[in-house]
Amino acid sequence: MDKKVSVIIPFYNGVDWLCEAVQSVLDQTYKNFEIIVVNDGSPENDKIFLNRFGEKIIYIKTKNQGPAAARNLGIDKANGDYIAFLDSDDLWYPEKLAIQIKFMIEEKIEWCHTGYELFRDLDKETYKTINVSHFKGDVFFKCLVSSPIATPCVMIYKTFLQQHKEVRFSEQMRFGQDGFMWLNVALHKPLGVIEQPLTKVRMRGENAALRAKVHLQVKSQLWTFLKMKIKISKKFKTIPFIIKLAYWLSHFNFKVFKLVEKLKFNNSIVEILAKILYLPIYILLKVYKHKLNYHV
Repeated sequence: MDKKVSVIIPFYNGVDWLCEAVQSVLDQTYKNFEIIVVNDGSPENDKIFLNRFGEKIIYIKTKNQGPAAARNLGIDKANGDYIAFLDSDDLWYPEKLAIQIKFMIEEKIEWCHTGYELFRDLDKETYKTINVSHFKGDVFFKCLVSSPIATPCVMIYKTFLQQHKEVRFSEQMRFGQDGFMWLNVALHKPLGVIEQPLTKVRMRGENAALRAKVHLQVKSQLWTFLKMKIKISKKFKTIPFIIKLAYWLSHFNFKVFKLVEKLKFNNSIVEILAKILYLPIYILLKVYKHKLNYHV
């Protein structure tokens, strides 16, 4: 089991957290890895970080283009047989790589994810463990409904990414780049799952993913992508009507939201409007999720 893993860490802010993240990789029981840190135009002083870790990592500095571009650059520079992703404020348990590599080789799969824990930044306490046991196999439709996949939990076979140059993190999306990526991988390959939580995901401040406006925006952008793919892909043509309706409605309602937003209402009213516009989409997807009989 001598496969090399390329660990890609995009970084913009929180250099102290970055130190913790990199140290959690260096503490892995599996030692055949390289760490690629992509500094996405961070304004922070990285001198102390480089003094401590400079000789142990591959460090790339770029202008600020967002985490998707940083991860894609890391993929291009990776020399490993497998690629794993870690956000600069998250942590791995020491056995994460060893367990995941062993699982992927034994199961002969090309990508997999693991369970994970959410912890508060203030007190470092775990307050929730995410069960991902149900999220495996052909998850393409599930990814369109609701996905528990956390990017720091994913490992993927690099050859797959070399064979599918179109499967990358979307650099055009401000939010939801990760979900877009995993939807594209799921189009091609079944997903493996390790139920054990091997990653600690830091929760800090407001989580943008919880905002109704963000859900509308992401699904609106995905609808543009889906419309194009439906015309050329048999898999996309089989997307259930209720999912297509939810995404079309997201696209329409987001346009309505943008028009109303120009009227300069205060933020609380804008957020209430977003919730009202997102409610029918939420109900449609909830109904289909119940039909699939799974919970996220």
